[in-house]
Formats: sequence, C-alpha cells, structure tokens
Amino acid sequence: MRKFKIIIIVIVALVFAQPLIARVSSDNIEDQLKNYMNEITLKVKGTEDPIQKRVLLDETLLDILKAVKTVKALPTTTEREQKLLGKFEESVQAKYDELNGLNDFERVADEDLDSFTDYVLQDLEQARNYVTMGLGVFILLIILIILIA
Repeated sequence: MRKFKIIIIVIVALVFAQPLIARVSSDNIEDQLKNYMNEITLKVKGTEDPIQKRVLLDETLLDILKAVKTVKALPTTTEREQKLLGKFEESVQAKYDELNGLNDFERVADEDLDSFTDYVLQDLEQARNYVTMGLGVFILLIILIILIA
C-alpha cells in the first residue's frame, strides 16, 4: 500500500511539473534558435563580400525550408500543424525569393544585405508566435534547423 501511495504521488507530481518542464525545454530550444540566428547574423555582417553574404543567407533559408518540409512530412504532424507550417514555409520562401529576386520580387541589393539579415532574423525569432503550432512540432522544427545547418 505504501508503494502504491508513493507511485501515485510521483505521478501527480510529474503531471503538475510537466508544463513547467515543457516551458523550460521550449525556452532552451528557442534560445538555441536565437543563438543560431545571431551567429548567422554576425557571420553575414562580419563578411565584406556581398556574394558571401548572399550565400550565407541563401543557405540558411534553404536549411529552414528543408526542416519545415521534413516536419510537414512526418505522420505525427496534425492537419492543423500542417497548415501552420505551410504558412511559415510561405513566409520563409518569400524571404528566399526576395533575397534572390525570384517570383516578382526585386532582388535585395548588395548594400542592403545587412538590413535584410536583421529583417529575416526578427521575423524568424517571431516564428513561435506567428505559427502557434504545438510545442512538440515547434521543438522538432528548431532541432532540425539547427542540425541541418
């Protein structure tokens, strides 16, 4: 009987602690994404060659698009999450198109690449608020972005 009470107490404690654990994990993952994006920003701004700046931004946006497509293809991703990921994917694709002057966008001028980097960084940092997808999908997406890069 005593073991049963201990097991019940542990289960109840875990249930109540789960939101806190998830929040801490989410914050840690979001911090990793911010650190990753800040590193990219520093690399772009630290590079004098506009071709190299463009390559760094191009590769970063392609990595994000690849991660989104990977998460969307998972069988555990819900229909709602698929739609939200699709909106996020469209936003990232638009930035990629703008960077490269595709799909009726004017190509970002070489002298504007640092400002464009800041713009992309701010938008991607807001991804959690913009997409408002499930925590599990969000964490998986960020992990994939970091690992692909």
